[in-house]
Order: sequence, then structure tokens, then C-alpha cells
Amino acid sequence: MSLDIRLDASQAERLAADLLGAQSVVLPEVRKTMSTAGLRMKDRMRREARRPGRLAGVERSITYDLVGQRDGFRVDVGPTFGNRSVGPLTQRQATGGGRGQGALAWIGYDGTARRGPLFPEPQAILDDEAEVTATHLSRILDEHLT
Repeated sequence: MSLDIRLDASQAERLAADLLGAQSVVLPEVRKTMSTAGLRMKDRMRREARRPGRLAGVERSITYDLVGQRDGFRVDVGPTFGNRSVGPLTQRQATGGGRGQGALAWIGYDGTARRGPLFPEPQAILDDEAEVTATHLSRILDEHLT
């Protein structure tokens, strides 16, 4: 008894070629979308930290970094501490001189033993932006992979 199995892989090979070709178009679009999301989150966190009665100068310590990874991009948003590097600039340069106030941000977010938080929980900002970003990423994939 003989079993004859045939497999036509021509469409799988074409799909692989299409996906590899789309990578050069899709990755820059994804990078731009993630960077925009980071900038919007940073701006919103800064606005909320700048309101009257808040900790002065903390808003300047809130930055974002777009980090390229092997499997995509990651956005880090939040206060920076001391003279930690922010992209090509040090914290001192990024805030226009003066002392970095990033460590005070945690008092703003967590409060103290005597006083509760001064800033809204940043998770709401992440949730809002995640929904918008997912929509943009889905649109990018639809445009280039269909």
C-alpha cells in the first residue's frame, strides 16, 4: 500500500515574500504610531502634574523613550530621576538646567504617610492611549497586509 501526499506550498511562499516586503513599509509606520502614543501620554501626564497646588517642576521630569526591541517597539513614559540620560541629553539638559524633580513625582503619584496622591493614576492615560494606538496599528496592518 502506497500513500501519495502532495502539498502545494506556492501560496505559502508568496505570503512569506509579501510579509517580508511589507516589513520595510509597516515598521516605520508602527514606529511613528508608537512614538506619537508616547508623546501624547507624556503631554497628558505633564498637564496633570502642572495643575495648581501640585509639586513645582515635576512636569519637566516626565519624559518618554521609544525603545526598539527585537520583536517591535516599547514606549517608556514617566518621570526621570537625577541626571539619568534622556535620549542624547542628560536630565539637566532636557529640563533646561536646574535640579531634576523626577523623584518628587512618586510623592505626586503615591502620596505620603500624611497625604494622599496629588496626581491622577496614570493607568487611565495608558488605557485611553492603548485603545487609540491599537486602532491605528490595526489600520496599518489592514492597509499593508490585505
